[in-house]
Amino acid sequence: MLPELFRDLGVPAASRLESQWTSVNGLVLHSPRGGTATHHRVPFVLIHGLVISSLYMIPLAEHISVEHEVHALDLPGFGRSESPSEVLTVPQLANRVIAWMSATGLHQCHLVANSLGCEIAAHLAVKVPERVATLTLIGPTLDPEAFALLTQVMRLLRDALQEPIRLWMNWIFDFWRARIRRTIGTTREMFRDHIEHQLPQITARTLVIRGGNDPTVPQSAAFSMTRLLAHGDLLVIEGEPHCVHYTNPLQVCRAVQDHAALTTQSSS
Repeated sequence: MLPELFRDLGVPAASRLESQWTSVNGLVLHSPRGGTATHHRVPFVLIHGLVISSLYMIPLAEHISVEHEVHALDLPGFGRSESPSEVLTVPQLANRVIAWMSATGLHQCHLVANSLGCEIAAHLAVKVPERVATLTLIGPTLDPEAFALLTQVMRLLRDALQEPIRLWMNWIFDFWRARIRRTIGTTREMFRDHIEHQLPQITARTLVIRGGNDPTVPQSAAFSMTRLLAHGDLLVIEGEPHCVHYTNPLQVCRAVQDHAALTTQSSS
């Protein structure tokens, strides 16, 4: 299977997704979209992590789109979205996602995020709780007990040995598109943010998903972050790395859909 980057290079691929372009605060943002919009089902929105774009969300989005409307956003400055002149902070990125949702006509969503995207999603869930039907945090960063840069770099290197080559080809491609200034700047902003400050304020039912072999989010960190949530559940998918939504998209799809369905049933 070819890495998803070839789609952005114009190589045809069988897909349920199509590109959507939305003007938000003077920037045109890109988001692969799939599925059929209905009044009875809340759509899913996928938020990517550091440097990489929606490319590694595509396998999960493809599975979700079979039964639900789904959008995988390229954050400003990443993927095919236009870049702001400045490097955005994590709260500013959350504000841009909120503005994008409004411009796209998404009044509420099931929000699914990975890694740095979890920090962005946490801010969004606190700022506009009425717009988040459910929240899923896959490999949420950063471990509150291991915030040192060197520790995180070593953990990322350990994880890199487990991730498929296709993922790293996507990441290198997106690193080239984001450029070094935005990559370093966004990494700094990630370390300035503390997801543990947002978690106790989140009211949405939240599913934390951890790959059982993820060194960047050890079991102790996943457990501690889940306990900070008012309505949190933890799912560990054994044998999987940090980007479990990419290596095992079908199981993650079933988990987030079950999480959304359970929340819908309990509220009706």
